[in-house]
Amino acid sequence: MSDAEKDQDTTPEDTGSETTPDEKGSGQDEALASARKRQAGAEAARQAAEAKAADLQKRLEKFEADNQTAAEKDLSELARMTTRAEAAERRAAEAEEKANARILDARFPNARKELPEVTDEVRLAKFEAILADAGEVEDTEPPTPQRHNESNARKTEAKKPESLKDMEARVLATAVPEGWS
Repeated sequence: MSDAEKDQDTTPEDTGSETTPDEKGSGQDEALASARKRQAGAEAARQAAEAKAADLQKRLEKFEADNQTAAEKDLSELARMTTRAEAAERRAAEAEEKANARILDARFPNARKELPEVTDEVRLAKFEAILADAGEVEDTEPPTPQRHNESNARKTEAKKPESLKDMEARVLATAVPEGWS
């Protein structure tokens, strides 16, 4: 056996020296108390931070409300003016539409009676012509003359053309003014 082995076997158990203080182990009570103190400190810091955040949030809301009020005033004034302008444009468009409808009613009365939703003048003219043709077949009476000589023009149009003998007779039948012969 070597000396190291002998020393290990015969080494008496250490019971501690008289100068070494007794070891006090950190018991569960002390660890629990320390953890509770740390937790209490962390909780107090969290509550203080929450209170500070709430105070800052209130101040921010007040600031935003003050600034938003001024901005809202500008926006509300702009919105009112925009609404007024849109209403005026809408009224003007409605008035123009009514005026155009009156004009179309006057120009194309038959077509507008049958098709009031149509506003295209070309289509209305076509419908008016179709409806006017249908109306003329039903009416046997000629239309009232608009000009003073329109009725005479219709009478001459209705006659058959004069022959050469008829024209010669008419010319010879006319009186010759005095001084021409």
